Amino acid sequence: MDERSLKALARLGAPVSDERGRAIERALVRSYRQRSRRRRTWTLVGVAGLLLASGWTAARLLESPSAPLAQAPAVLPGPPTDDGRRIRFADGSEITLLQPDSTVRPREVRDDRTVVELLGGSARFAVTSRPGRVFRVETDDVVVTVLGTRFTIERLGPRARVEVTEGSVEVAWSDGHARLRAGQAGLFPPVEALVDPASVVEAGERPRARRAERRDEVGALLASADSARLARRPLEAVGALRRVIAEHPRDERTPLAAFTLGNVLLHELERPEAAAESFARARALAPRGPLAESALVRTAEAHLRSGDRTAAAAAAADYLREYPRGGKARQMRRVAEAP
Repeated sequence: MDERSLKALARLGAPVSDERGRAIERALVRSYRQRSRRRRTWTLVGVAGLLLASGWTAARLLESPSAPLAQAPAVLPGPPTDDGRRIRFADGSEITLLQPDSTVRPREVRDDRTVVELLGGSARFAVTSRPGRVFRVETDDVVVTVLGTRFTIERLGPRARVEVTEGSVEVAWSDGHARLRAGQAGLFPPVEALVDPASVVEAGERPRARRAERRDEVGALLASADSARLARRPLEAVGALRRVIAEHPRDERTPLAAFTLGNVLLHELERPEAAAESFARARALAPRGPLAESALVRTAEAHLRSGDRTAAAAAAADYLREYPRGGKARQMRRVAEAP
């Protein structure tokens, strides 16, 4: 092979076979022996080195079954889709809104981390298991962290009820945390976490002792209602919640009891008329409280479920007057304007 052919191969940069590579080597040896000028010799050797490195060696690597393959870069998930009642993520995870006033906002969607906020109502989560990815659901004071599971969260004012149907979740609040497994549920922060440290009994302080006793009774009744709901005994839960409302009307947790009672009556016992009354009471007990807006929406929903469209329209009109820019204004406008 002459020098011109070698240079042509170098310009083409094409891979060559083993036999072709040996022929190039033999040609280089002959050229080396025939030419004495150092400059031309090193040029030819350099051409051969390029050919061997880029062609022959590359061909052998490509033919080797053990040659490492380049790993494709991770593909970031696309934006979730939302059809109004269900939010779907690119990895197959899904959020189902369970109530008319349920509001979920995806705040961060990355390949290794997804964070959503439950702003109101309740939602069921089916999270696809992906190693190294964290899926978090946040309310005001409660954070639920999962790797892959199915669970439901219901916001109840500053608290959240979490129920796990598959897998496990980590629940955290300002000064504590708990792990729930399949078949377990709880209300967080727990009742005992809401007790005001100022109510601790000191010797000789009878009024403070009586207040502490009352708080303990309310806490025990709320805990009893939670246990009854978890055990699928809604009538027992109704009894405990009604005792809180009747016996402790001024306790700051009584609006929560009335709101929870409405949910039990509406969704577990299917008594929408009684549920509407309970939601209205929750709002009346705390007109500016954290549950007031949701209580109006639930009142309208309960009236619709009972077939009383006039009462539903009245509740929707109240909502629009109190919260003209509220998250459920469009929905309540449809209820208020329905024929």
